[in-house]
Amino acid sequence: MMSAITMCDDTSESFVSIEGDSAERRVSEKSLVLSLDKKTPEGKVPIYMISGMGGHVMSSQLIARGISEKWKAYGLLHPVFTGYEYSTVEENARVLTEHLLRAQRQGPYNLIGYSMGGLIAIEMGRLLMDKGLEVRVVLLDTKPPELPPLKSPLVRLSIYFRWYLTKYTSFLFKTQDVSAQNGAKITYDQHKSIPNLPKAFKKAFKLGREAVNNYVASDCPVPSVLVRSEKVDWWENLREWTPDYGWAKYIDLKTVIPCPGGHLDLVKADQFWKTTGTALEEALTILERA
Repeated sequence: MMSAITMCDDTSESFVSIEGDSAERRVSEKSLVLSLDKKTPEGKVPIYMISGMGGHVMSSQLIARGISEKWKAYGLLHPVFTGYEYSTVEENARVLTEHLLRAQRQGPYNLIGYSMGGLIAIEMGRLLMDKGLEVRVVLLDTKPPELPPLKSPLVRLSIYFRWYLTKYTSFLFKTQDVSAQNGAKITYDQHKSIPNLPKAFKKAFKLGREAVNNYVASDCPVPSVLVRSEKVDWWENLREWTPDYGWAKYIDLKTVIPCPGGHLDLVKADQFWKTTGTALEEALTILERA
């Protein structure tokens, strides 16, 4: 049974030795480890959440509320938000691992990665295991970069047909909503603009997309659980995804836990935060007992 870990509050600059392409580097004075709840760390088991492509980890605060008092939730902030501009999953993982080791100097380490964040969590797990440290990973609807085969043409046609039928049915019976959407679309097209997001988020999304495109999954025996969405978006349904998204051939996958909602629903701050939190806690418990 896993015991609670005492966190280290050292925020001064320090050196942490992580093997990689670059030599030993100075860790930024500004920590990338952020508290996501108001629980005191004493007697709690720390968990670390990593957001998806272009996302800020503070968006996981509400999900953290769906996890019981046993756990103390922290977020690992994507390095781009403090000036790092790395375009590979592995380099982002090395930077986050440095900050993690400064905050918690002994294992076990419990990492939860959403979408692209799951890829970073796996690579962090690889680095920690190479140092002889215990680590567990929860993948929150993370897919490996390799796409599965497309379904048969006939099946794909039926999926396209259902999608267009739904789209035009919505157009016929919700004209007011569609008019508003069309107005927004016209404004967008006329100005040939991009969404008005803070520059840091735009850069995070751009670098995240580049990192995923550069990533090649390889064997990593980190104990893991996949929490996957029950609802599959229509474009994802064009391919023959296996229930485990194919992760069993790369990692030590213990089980797959279905969770209500679609990919984006899992981290939305309205109706799905509690079911997502419950599924994450189930995954953490499975890994703790494994």
